[in-house]
Amino acid sequence: MTNKRVVYPIPEAVDDKPHREWQIQPSQQVSARVYPRQSLLIVPLDNSPQSRMIRNHELGHIRWSPPRPGVMANRMSFVGLNRGFWKMRITVYRS
Repeated sequence: MTNKRVVYPIPEAVDDKPHREWQIQPSQQVSARVYPRQSLLIVPLDNSPQSRMIRNHELGHIRWSPPRPGVMANRMSFVGLNRGFWKMRITVYRS
């Protein structure tokens, strides 16, 4: 059972650019995204396990994705993202 408390991520904790303040906007689970140039993180804020996974995934993009990905680089960023999670022993996707 999921309670209704709001959970805010802390993107500044994973961002490698100092002195950048992030804005956080709530979203539905299917529309999460990150805009590094605008320092904008749009993620679900409820306390469900799926929302936590989505928040962690987007935080991983802040930490490990290239600043200006092309089409191939964008696909490869998921590989690097999952590798970064694996190195930190963080489980992002559970079956």
